[in-house]
Amino acid sequence: MKIPTFQDTFNRYVEWSIEHEEIHRELLAYCRKLGHDYDEVVEHISAEVEANRSAR
Repeated sequence: MKIPTFQDTFNRYVEWSIEHEEIHRELLAYCRKLGHDYDEVVEHISAEVEANRSAR
């Protein structure tokens, strides 16, 4: 098993950040299209994710 280097970890973080930013951009566009409040939607999703984690 290879132990990840700092560069490996950093590269994964950068990839995750880019994906995360794209997801939020798409979600914002979708919320605007449907007339929903972005912050409320993000809060709801976060609560659902936390509830699912707690249920495990």
